[in-house]
Amino acid sequence: MIYDSTNLTQASVNLAKLCDQVVDDRDVVIINRPDSENVALIAADELESLMETAIEFAKKCDSSANGITRI
Repeated sequence: MIYDSTNLTQASVNLAKLCDQVVDDRDVVIINRPDSENVALIAADELESLMETAIEFAKKCDSSANGITRI
């Protein structure tokens, strides 16, 4: 996965192109905002996969903390 970055103005002008880029190339684009936190543009299925992985990892950590080992 490649990380690109752009500023908010350029992201606004090139939004369709950036959307195609993150879907086609599986890239993540960081949008730098001058007076706010930066945001990431990521394909929805990539985000879903990351969230599922995080939830499974948290479940395994929780099970380990309780003395339960999952196989």
